[in-house]
Amino acid sequence: MQADPFQSFARFIIKQYPDTPQIHEAEKHPVYLLTFGADLDIHLIGSQSGYLNLVATFPAPKAWLELDGLRALLAENIFSLQHPQIILGLDAASGKLVLSLRQPLAELSDESVLSLFEAFLRQAIDLHSGKILPPSTTSAESSREPLSKTRLQVTNNPSSLKEKSRA
Repeated sequence: MQADPFQSFARFIIKQYPDTPQIHEAEKHPVYLLTFGADLDIHLIGSQSGYLNLVATFPAPKAWLELDGLRALLAENIFSLQHPQIILGLDAASGKLVLSLRQPLAELSDESVLSLFEAFLRQAIDLHSGKILPPSTTSAESSREPLSKTRLQVTNNPSSLKEKSRA
């Protein structure tokens, strides 16, 4: 019988953290929970066949709960060159930030799954600790001019103007 890649990767990650209770080989769970500090939880989720899902939850620093913080969270989800992309969210009922990512198991090795997990954990820790905060409200207010008043220089391409006038 072939080993379940999710179980192998989850065990490999958990072994890197000696303070975490280790899992007996016979135990197989679809979700594993690692807690860092008092309130930063990382869920390793393998219930979606062929994928590793990582989800972090922690109390949101106050700056993220304000309007500019919420806008910054939404802006982060629009586009990212990072793969896999970390999606940010907010559980309004609990006031917790939620980070998640999904990565195909077939694209992972022991080395890559560990670096993926550590990068994900680092971002969660930085957001939780306030090391990463939304842009300040002063910089956001200064850039809130109507979109029609752009400062970009507009130039016309002469060849495209000629083609349009022929039609």
